[in-house]
Amino acid sequence: YLFSTSAAKVTVSKALQSVDYEEWIKAIRQEIDQLLSGGTLEPTAPADIVEHCKIIHSTMQLKHKEHADGSSDKYKARLCACGNELYGTIADTYSPTIGALAYATVHQLAIIDSMHMCTVDTVGAYLYQSYPCGPDDLALYLSLPDNVATACGLVPGTLYRIRKYLYGLPDSGRAYYTAYSTHLIDHGYTRSMSDPCLFYNIDGKRRTYIWIHVDDTFVCSTDASDLVRFQNCLKEKFEITVNNDVTEYLGISMKTTPLGVQLTQQKLLKSLFEEFLPRVPVSRSVRTPQRATATADSTPMPQKDYLHLLGALIYLTKSRPDIAKAVSFGATYAASPTVGALAVY
Repeated sequence: YLFSTSAAKVTVSKALQSVDYEEWIKAIRQEIDQLLSGGTLEPTAPADIVEHCKIIHSTMQLKHKEHADGSSDKYKARLCACGNELYGTIADTYSPTIGALAYATVHQLAIIDSMHMCTVDTVGAYLYQSYPCGPDDLALYLSLPDNVATACGLVPGTLYRIRKYLYGLPDSGRAYYTAYSTHLIDHGYTRSMSDPCLFYNIDGKRRTYIWIHVDDTFVCSTDASDLVRFQNCLKEKFEITVNNDVTEYLGISMKTTPLGVQLTQQKLLKSLFEEFLPRVPVSRSVRTPQRATATADSTPMPQKDYLHLLGALIYLTKSRPDIAKAVSFGATYAASPTVGALAVY
């Protein structure tokens, strides 16, 4: 039975049965080849496994990326280590991302001053930093899912030593941020005291601002040549892709209008409507003028589901600041969410 995998995420088993299975196999093989040829994973014979080690599993995450208009973009496969199996093993895992206030403020400055803009994506961002492999460090090994190994022509059950950081490891983000920020600072960019993910370079009237969210970077400058300078700086250490026609960043679509730049998050809204509207009681009217209360139905609902919705709505405020007050009210029920709270907020 063959079916379409137009949905954003699919499992490996379903992908290999889909009508576009050849595209998925190509993406899976490309991911594994990159990890092996780049030295991230090293096949290890059982006799060579060191004593002081930890063996973990891995998963293959598949995603069919689409453009904002719904057209097909690319098939993406990413191998992730099961970092949850290292719980309590690694202490320092914190990695910052750009704060909402810093993001909004600098973006508005870029719009007001008609700055040149571009976005930069680091290809395989977490795969550049060497994993600690000293004599006193814990050696990490992982196994591939059997269907992934088979699709790549590899022997199922083979263990691979982790030589470079990998997606899924608890401290991968921290290692990448440290390497990325250090590289920028070494090349003359200053880290803002107000936000660890905001960098700048000011030379007279020339101003360049850089803000990062994991492996996605947004750059704006009063001088177009400074964008090129920044891109060349990154290319010294990382493989990057550049988009000089900025129409989207972190799922936020940007459209220039006579009144300024309009920000929308249509894909996020669509996914929220599809997931949550069917669960809202039909008697609830979104046009009710009176102030709604969350006491109508005190039936408890899964906290995980409520927090999932709350987190998405908080992110939605980047393009819809007008709902921030309502979202803040909804957050007051995060500890003990109810069906009534879901219906109201």
